[in-house]
Amino acid sequence: MMKVIFLAVLFALCWSSSSCEQDTGYYLAFPRNYHFTQSLKLSISTTESEPVYFFVDTLDGFQFRGIVHDNATVTVELPLSFEVTNSTVRNKGIRITAATTKLTVHGLSHRDRTSGMFAALPCVKQNVNEYVYYGVTYGTTYLSQLLFVGCEDGTQVKVGSEVINLNEMETYLYTNGSDLTGVRVVSNKPISFFSGERCTNIPVGVGFCDFIVEQLPNTALWGSHFLTASLYGRTAPDIYTVVSCAPSTIVQIHCSNSLPTQVLYEFENNYETFTLSNDTFCTITSNHPVLVVQFASGQEADNVESDPFMMMLQPIEQYENDVAIVVPSNFTVNVVAIYVRPEEFEPEKVSVDGNSQTNVNWTAIPCADGNVCGYVAYVSLTEGQHRLSHQDGQCGMIGASVYGFSYHNGYGYPAVGTVHTLLQGSAVSPRNVKVGVESPNVLTVQWDSLRVDCSEVNGVIVKYKVQYVAQNSDVVHTKDQAARQNVTRPKMSLTGLSPNTNYTIQVAAVNVEGYVGLLSAPLSVQTAQVAVSSPSSRNSEGLTITIGVVFFLVGVLVGASGITAAVIIRQKAKRQESSKEPHIITKPNQVYEMTQIRNPGAAVMEDPVYATVSRVLKLKIYTQPSFFVLGFNFPMYNHE
Repeated sequence: MMKVIFLAVLFALCWSSSSCEQDTGYYLAFPRNYHFTQSLKLSISTTESEPVYFFVDTLDGFQFRGIVHDNATVTVELPLSFEVTNSTVRNKGIRITAATTKLTVHGLSHRDRTSGMFAALPCVKQNVNEYVYYGVTYGTTYLSQLLFVGCEDGTQVKVGSEVINLNEMETYLYTNGSDLTGVRVVSNKPISFFSGERCTNIPVGVGFCDFIVEQLPNTALWGSHFLTASLYGRTAPDIYTVVSCAPSTIVQIHCSNSLPTQVLYEFENNYETFTLSNDTFCTITSNHPVLVVQFASGQEADNVESDPFMMMLQPIEQYENDVAIVVPSNFTVNVVAIYVRPEEFEPEKVSVDGNSQTNVNWTAIPCADGNVCGYVAYVSLTEGQHRLSHQDGQCGMIGASVYGFSYHNGYGYPAVGTVHTLLQGSAVSPRNVKVGVESPNVLTVQWDSLRVDCSEVNGVIVKYKVQYVAQNSDVVHTKDQAARQNVTRPKMSLTGLSPNTNYTIQVAAVNVEGYVGLLSAPLSVQTAQVAVSSPSSRNSEGLTITIGVVFFLVGVLVGASGITAAVIIRQKAKRQESSKEPHIITKPNQVYEMTQIRNPGAAVMEDPVYATVSRVLKLKIYTQPSFFVLGFNFPMYNHE
């Protein structure tokens, strides 16, 4: 009873104030269906266990306030007048706001035998100078259309030489009588961008005509890694369009049953449309981010009850941990294709409505190098809301394509909720960084691969960057290492370092667009000192002292009046002097204590050793002295 009263009070507060509805904003509209729509619906869902209050409003005064939680979807019926049929009337935009980022919104324009459904994308400001979008249609020229919705006042949209001014929630329907695939649209502020056709035959000339639509993201939300699977229950070939935004984009397609094993597309224009045989599972990778759209063929292509739709494929960079999806009514076959990366392939942790997917058939999707790049499974769905999740905390990520068919009808959309821009680095840094001292010139760095706080990673991590700086130096050195699947503790060796020197080391992740994330906390480590070695093991040049004609007195070592031994001074080679190194000029018959003429930086010997020198020598000190042993080389210093 108290919970009911609390919910009623909170709902009343949100009804009278917009403060509950400012965290997430969706701006959308419905482009014209073939022969006009018969129904316009919004489906509002969430994965939040607590009630979420949302607000729907428009420029012409339509409003709807509701509460949604993770066990139910709220459907909002819209007046048919909100269908955008021309570019003259601008007040057709719809705004949905809520106090959570875990809201999913789907739009459905339904007409008998010609329906289209899309997943709405939140309107997100990004750190870019301009927002760039590209149209995707199938090729029915005069029926192709683009629809723009303003998210902010003062928005300026450019299509070729045409400039369109939009304020918040204003719309503009763009057509030019031609195929709009690859048409570049640029705005100074974020917009909601819809692409499709009033009715199209896929493939061309194959029945029957159907309305297709999808909301497409700007280029900052594109990706470079995709997993694909044939449409379940269809025998017609699969059709894809790939759109690029950078010159010299190369797309590699590797499929489970294709020979040759790799197909390369180097874009001369900015898009390619290609067909793959049915029952094919593929990876699509590119050297620059691309947009990939999958098309369903018409019913006459394989005589399976269905019809065309267009469906954006999620790049792996945009996979979700937990997302709500909705299955509309009046479709006889409803399927979700679930994609999982190999490092997170644990079927017992992949959940549909809380049920682990251990009893479904998972198919491996190969990489070009012969490894496995991902797995896919088909799961049949019933009408209503469903929840897809990976139970590996925040880090288990899944992608999904949701679609369905009925007699001469079809729909399809990606399972998206939040979006991650590639035009910024990871908001989290690699954890548990450790540094080991290998030698005076080598340090090893190791860290945990970035699989924590996955919602803040912002794209697939393709490499790690280690930054290191020597003490009292302004020179910053960096070294990169590629991120590898199934490597949980990457390791890197830093070579060519200075002995006995402190280095400050940090690690950051780099996403597919080259944006560097947060650096780890600075870690200071000192390299080892140089070990003592004999002249023969060094590449030093100079003179060695061997048994000869100089008399040594080792009084302290033997505790007697002295023992003599003959040494010979032999010149071996000449080494270039350094003005910084100490020099001592000896005098004949002068007794010297060796500890007094050693390298000032060397360790002091336990006992002094005395010697008389019979000729003048110029001593050049290089290394620390070692213990004197009668009759052996004495590597205390080198002579010149």
